[in-house]
Amino acid sequence: MLYNPQSFDKIIDGSEKKSDLSKEELDLLNDNYITYVGRVEKIKGLEDLIDAYAKIQNDINEKLYIIGTGNETENLKTLVDRLGLNKKILFLGNKSNPYIWMKHAKLFVTTTYGEGLPTTYIESMICGTPVISYDSPTGPKDILGMGKYGCLVKMGDKNSFAIELKNLLKKKQSIELYKENMKEKLKEFKIEIITKKFEDMIERI
Repeated sequence: MLYNPQSFDKIIDGSEKKSDLSKEELDLLNDNYITYVGRVEKIKGLEDLIDAYAKIQNDINEKLYIIGTGNETENLKTLVDRLGLNKKILFLGNKSNPYIWMKHAKLFVTTTYGEGLPTTYIESMICGTPVISYDSPTGPKDILGMGKYGCLVKMGDKNSFAIELKNLLKKKQSIELYKENMKEKLKEFKIEIITKKFEDMIERI
């Protein structure tokens, strides 16, 4: 199996570009936070993410930024309001350059119930930010190497997700280990590696 190559230079350049950000965005960027980036739809399980965050919000310092839009946005805002977490869970809408938000986050967090090849996981890892995800079918376990390159939690288990998230944020060494390990996986998305593998396949044929 060969993956589609990723634009490492574009992603890394974007992750370092602050010139287009407003003062308000810069203030948000400099705060402590974890982030979700993607569509705000039912299958993405963001209600689970919000519930998990609510369970541990008194034990952690990080805010939760939700970047993206979709048909669940208003329902989720209502949930956040009901939980009294408007100052801790922020809906930032779409961002033309999500990479800088990935880079400055402590973790990329997702409680999705369905993924193909989760590109945002790869992008976050390229930006240097580990992923914690539900172990939904196919994509997450492949990209995260069954838990070697990122944290996998049983799908639908909000309590375990909350515990794992809190533990990761409290144990800097665990995050640093994922950062080191995921470099191995990222090699599989480099164009020069994929090209070499493709050439080798052609030669064997």
